Amino acid sequence: MNAFRLTRLLRSLVLLQSGRGYNARQLADECEVNRRTVFRDLKLLKEAGVPIHFDPASMTYLARSPSSAPTPTISPDELRALVLFQQFSLLGATDRPGSAARSALLKLLASAPPKLREDAAALLRSCVSVAAQPPLPETREEQFWAILDGIRCRQQVRITYNDADGQTRTKLAPYLVISAPDGWSVVGRSSLHRQVRCFAIEQIVRVDMTEDAYSRPPRFCAERWLPRASPRPVRTQADADHSRGRSLDKAISSNSSLG
Repeated sequence: MNAFRLTRLLRSLVLLQSGRGYNARQLADECEVNRRTVFRDLKLLKEAGVPIHFDPASMTYLARSPSSAPTPTISPDELRALVLFQQFSLLGATDRPGSAARSALLKLLASAPPKLREDAAALLRSCVSVAAQPPLPETREEQFWAILDGIRCRQQVRITYNDADGQTRTKLAPYLVISAPDGWSVVGRSSLHRQVRCFAIEQIVRVDMTEDAYSRPPRFCAERWLPRASPRPVRTQADADHSRGRSLDKAISSNSSLG
């Protein structure tokens, strides 16, 4: 099970537990997959202990939240740690341990509150590792956690970063955190440049949360930014391109259930 499937399973779970029944075609449309994939996903959810009910009269599926067994609770910090270990761990990229870890995370979230599942899905789809990664600089850990909190809460952050002219501030809607051999970076829409930009996290000296919510546009393609995973000086990526007025306004979004 890869991270993309886990994100899709969480999306299906939110839909099925919404109280409204969905047929296979509706689930396929919502998750942008075919019906065969929907049936495989339903099977995985059942194996994870999710009580899936099928109504033959309406031909719809519904997931009922378990009411007897106590529900384990995890804090936002614990959730963030689980997702980060899954996405950025070397073992997380392997078949057997990685698949087992994702399956365990799915089981844990199956009976969790909808908000917690939404937060998990937002983090899962926004953290990408490209091959082996260097350690996160200790001097940038605080900024890194603040960016992840922005992603988890779907709130914009205000960043201050070093560039050729000194320091620059911009409000950022963080879409993607990338770890690559040359360093860590964050991709998001910058209010200063009015475009989607890639910033090297080592260049970011301060991150402040804002009250401004955001959602990622549906046409954003994360893979498009993976070749840019090697952070360059922010001046090159964020300022020089801005002077030429280029426009790149794409991002991933899901419906309200997944932020």
